[in-house]
Amino acid sequence: MRDQINITSEIKDYTVIFAKTIDGLIDDILDKNAFYIIDKKVNELYPTILQNVDGYRILTLTSNEELKTLIGAEEIFDFFIKNNINKQSKIIALGGGVIQDVVTLATHIFHRGLSWTYVPTTLLAMSDSCIGAKSAINYKGVKNPLGVFHPPGDIFLYPGLIQTLSYSDLLSGYGEVIKLGLIGNKNTSLMLNINSVGLVAKNNTNTDMLEVLVKSSLMTKKTYIEEDEFDLGVRRILNYGHTFGHALESVMNNKIPHGQAVVIGIDIVNYISYRLGFLPENIFRECRCYYDKLYSDCSLVSFEVCLLLDRIKNDKKTSNGDILLALMRSPGDFFLKRVSIDGELHALFVSYLDNENIFKLKGY
Repeated sequence: MRDQINITSEIKDYTVIFAKTIDGLIDDILDKNAFYIIDKKVNELYPTILQNVDGYRILTLTSNEELKTLIGAEEIFDFFIKNNINKQSKIIALGGGVIQDVVTLATHIFHRGLSWTYVPTTLLAMSDSCIGAKSAINYKGVKNPLGVFHPPGDIFLYPGLIQTLSYSDLLSGYGEVIKLGLIGNKNTSLMLNINSVGLVAKNNTNTDMLEVLVKSSLMTKKTYIEEDEFDLGVRRILNYGHTFGHALESVMNNKIPHGQAVVIGIDIVNYISYRLGFLPENIFRECRCYYDKLYSDCSLVSFEVCLLLDRIKNDKKTSNGDILLALMRSPGDFFLKRVSIDGELHALFVSYLDNENIFKLKGY
């Protein structure tokens, strides 16, 4: 019996199916009548995956922030039109979060909705973004204002692909693992601490524990997305760390990996929760053991504090000058709270930069 995770959705149910080998993954997705959208780097690292597919059926894309735009979606639309794609066509996407975001949007819009299959190839996509049905793309310098809900039909996940990730990509994905580990429970947090030691030593070949954490992360996320699929309530806890994370990515012109930005965002909101009296100081400091030695400092890139706060004002969770933050009382105990951006948030962020700035952020 193969490992799988079933996701209940109001749009359509879908399943994450785990492959045990690369050959098993190929058997799962190989279809002479399918059309494939694949990350260029994945195609280069694993040429055997699509070696028996006719070239005209493959669209190879370079994953970067430029692709995650309407211009990137147009490349997919052109591919669809050139190949007369219709609602009976089989679309299979292989790549990380950027490929997922732009393919989700494109398949949602084209012919008012195409079915598609997803193969996540990064730790970030495997552990977090592959489920939940959400996509978001950038628009005119604003992070993720455009998006849709459009789940894949099935998700085929081979954890062995983690072995060929760069250390930077591994750490970026691990930022989301940390997020879901803290949201999950204390036992998951213990695994995070053990695994962090290996990552500090750059021992990224041990995929067994990462596979356990991937499954644990997906099970944590599953509980939230099945209760609140369309992000109207409790699912917003999954935005833990992302308010500041997305704002940092924006003001730093995406010179910081997403996972690192999320981890910095986690540290900032943990400080805010501590200063507001919700998170005990000892837990605030204990949480840092999961990431303080993993992520490099950001002293080479400076930014305006006011500009960062302006980016937060464009966040979809903003209302009447307040931002809705996911805050922690302890691992596994989270809640949502509105905070004034120009008041409490501004003052506490400046205090963080002055007193607890372990990542050496250069805000001015």
